[in-house]
Amino acid sequence: MSYKDKIIAVWGSPRSGKTAFSLKLGQTLYEKTRAAVIVLFCDITTPALPILFPNHKATELYSVGTVLSKTDIFANDIVSNLITVKERADLGFLGYKNKENKYSFPEYDAAKASELFTAISEIADYIVVDCESVPTSSVLTDFALKNARATFKLCTPELSCIGFYQSQNSIMIAGGYLPEKTVTVMNIPSIDLSMLASDAGTHIGKIDITLPYSQSIRDQYLEGRLYMPTHDRKYMQAIEKAAEAVRKDGAV
Repeated sequence: MSYKDKIIAVWGSPRSGKTAFSLKLGQTLYEKTRAAVIVLFCDITTPALPILFPNHKATELYSVGTVLSKTDIFANDIVSNLITVKERADLGFLGYKNKENKYSFPEYDAAKASELFTAISEIADYIVVDCESVPTSSVLTDFALKNARATFKLCTPELSCIGFYQSQNSIMIAGGYLPEKTVTVMNIPSIDLSMLASDAGTHIGKIDITLPYSQSIRDQYLEGRLYMPTHDRKYMQAIEKAAEAVRKDGAV
């Protein structure tokens, strides 16, 4: 299969929980299917790897920027720059690390992004992509959204999120970033916002999946353990529904 059959794009407003959702979705796909899964974090403004793996030594973190800087990209280049967790060798994480920014590496284009995804697809059955909120500022995000087999749109019941979608949704649709089968996920980042979810939905549109507030996820984030499984049953039921949508090519 080509990368077009494997890319799962996760997009949304800033601070909507894209990174945690991408990670948990990747974990669930791995655990439920025993397939090889790679989660790619596109953000180079606020690199995700130091946030997700704060207890790792600097020498234990690698960079997708290093891979993209190569003249030619091969599957071995992906493997040598993956972060894996003990006993889950077929679940890998790829992104930018501490102190890296857009000036750390040479610029690249869609052809290089295609080369990267082709190499990843040689070793992964699913490629979950944590996209940046503004696709035009990220070649990887632009490419992933335009070539995804399934797309998730994350939102929160906050005015900043509603304002973002009212401003950007038509642009995203016109740009070919949000297909008709896009799955909209309402993420509740705080228990204080739980009651506002239905009100926010009237402004954002149909909500396919609601991620309930999870103290367990909050604790994992604060302790640098988001990459570990969570036992919050209600939260995981929502993630499993998202994983099922992936297997059904976007049908919820």
